[in-house]
Amino acid sequence: MIAMSKHKCSNKVERVSRGLLELARTRGPGIKLPTFQELCRQFSVSRTTLERALEPLERRGLLSRRQGSGIYVEPAIRLKTVGVAFGGDIFGEQFSPFWRLLLESSRAQVGQRPLTARAYLDVENTKGGLGGHTQLLEDLEFRRLDGLLIFAPPSDTEIGRWLDGFGVPRVSLGAWGSPWHVLFDVRRFARLAAEVLAGRPLRRIALLGHGIMSDQALIAESLHAVGLGDVELDDWSYETWSPRIPEAGSHEHCAYETARRRIADRALTPLPDAIISMEDTMTRGVSFALQEAGLQPGGDRPIVTIENRGSMVLCPFAPRLNRVVFDPAAIVKAALDMLECLMEGGTPERNPTWIPPEGLLPAEP
Repeated sequence: MIAMSKHKCSNKVERVSRGLLELARTRGPGIKLPTFQELCRQFSVSRTTLERALEPLERRGLLSRRQGSGIYVEPAIRLKTVGVAFGGDIFGEQFSPFWRLLLESSRAQVGQRPLTARAYLDVENTKGGLGGHTQLLEDLEFRRLDGLLIFAPPSDTEIGRWLDGFGVPRVSLGAWGSPWHVLFDVRRFARLAAEVLAGRPLRRIALLGHGIMSDQALIAESLHAVGLGDVELDDWSYETWSPRIPEAGSHEHCAYETARRRIADRALTPLPDAIISMEDTMTRGVSFALQEAGLQPGGDRPIVTIENRGSMVLCPFAPRLNRVVFDPAAIVKAALDMLECLMEGGTPERNPTWIPPEGLLPAEP
């Protein structure tokens, strides 16, 4: 009975807080709200409940109480609140530093727009995907967010229908959980990789990646366009090899073990003549395995890989690799542009928005 009373009280405070927020947004910055007594009558609550409803709005800088004068709406009321959610512990070893670059860029770019941001990183260990974000669930339920960016998306295919119930505009990286999304231009990467390898006497190429970033058909199409249509693709993807490697937690470790095992079996199965990698951490894993076997990464076997601007993952192998550079900041900008348009009631011009690479950094001779 006590727990039920607390829940009802909490719901009442949230209801009043939302009502105050709507009232403040309607009146606008610099305007004085009704008196304490008038607000209590308007929302049919006690002074204690009104106090509790005002506190979070004051902490966010949306309202301020001036002694002897009243309650005023602050300029921050015009700012919309955006949630930046990650579907896993991006500081864990299984995640590439790429995701931390996205977080840092999100913080920087939100500060340059009429927005405030809340990052959701505290995923419960026993839950996967967005379902582990208890604070996100609460903020969505009580309508504290005007929009949502979903990075490192969850694998749960039902997440989109679940999020639809909250009515909050959202944009995701990849097509998970959102009707609006930004994507790497993997087709452009495939073309650049094929151009690097064109004219070489290749019989077998290893392909590394995961999910959409391991599209064999796309790579094969690009290779065919440059006269390498007869080359055999050797599948070194995370999806294929992680079930065979029980200890493979991270993508990097999986790639390392995959390469190490293939090197050990090279008497039976020849090593590939070249490697195309669509993830930087997997490139590093393979490079370490080659180095340990006395094979120079990017030497006799050219490697074409994605590199994320601002990441140090590929050091010290970078000079010997052909690197197609993507900028995480460009991904965040495109996602925020789409989300702002949606929050204003508009329709983005393009969906999905394809993020092209900045260019190719060829391996040093």
